[in-house]
Amino acid sequence: MIALDVDSDNSVQSGVKELLDETGRLDVLVNNAGYVLTGGVEETSIEEAKSQFETDFFGPVRMTKAVLPTMRKQGAGLIVNIPRWPLFYRVPSRVTMRRRKLLYWHGPNRSVMKSRASVSKSR
Repeated sequence: MIALDVDSDNSVQSGVKELLDETGRLDVLVNNAGYVLTGGVEETSIEEAKSQFETDFFGPVRMTKAVLPTMRKQGAGLIVNIPRWPLFYRVPSRVTMRRRKLLYWHGPNRSVMKSRASVSKSR
């Protein structure tokens, strides 16, 4: 098992390097790290919201950026993004989570899909 913190650039880079040193390949990334921040907007501090975005939004972006060069070099690879909660499920106390999911699934995830297509085409 390789421990890493998706909130840390250094940890992600070290973890990917350690995996590649041990196995020589990187075939699948499953982005599943995250947590639920509950509470109304007026009860949630900016720091709490930023922390959730760091893990749930930038974590998968950071991991994807770390593995794509290897997958491109290999000519193959699969990235699976697993949402922590259904995107359009309406729970008033989870407003920051919905915003984060909207950004993730309609923002960088499109780039990942394009990147995956270009990795597959390079075979």
